[in-house]
Formats: sequence, structure tokens, C-alpha cells
Amino acid sequence: MSIRELARRFHHSRRKIREILARPGPKSYQRRPMPSVLDPFKPLIDAILTSDKQVPRKQRHIAWKSSSNRGPLSRRKRTTRG
Repeated sequence: MSIRELARRFHHSRRKIREILARPGPKSYQRRPMPSVLDPFKPLIDAILTSDKQVPRKQRHIAWKSSSNRGPLSRRKRTTRG
């Protein structure tokens, strides 16, 4: 099949078809490692967790499940009309 036919069939330019045929294999894709959103806060989190080992059990920081309806963020004060 000619380069012109390949270009027409795959909707690429003839120059692009020549570049692809010149390669020994398919072009590999590598994703760049992305930093975590928590990276700036990791030292602070580690410091809190380290200090929690020294306090009594009931005074430690805890993690609430986000899917749970219980927890400090879901509690609301009850108001009465008066």
C-alpha cells in the first residue's frame, strides 16, 4: 500500500505516515509522576501523629470515614424557635 493511500485511510498527513513507518516500533508513553495534594502537609500530619502517641487514647486525633453520616462535621446544633 502506498504512503498516499495510508494517509488517506488513517486521516494523517503523508509526512506523519513516513515518520511512523521510519520508527522501529510503536512510540512508548510514559506518564510524568504527579505530586500528591497532601505533599505540602505531610510533615504536619507526621508531627500530629507522632505527638498523638504520647497523649492518652481518648485525646488522640481520629479520622472519620467520609461516607459515614457520623462524625464531627455532620453534627448540627439543634435550634428551637422561640
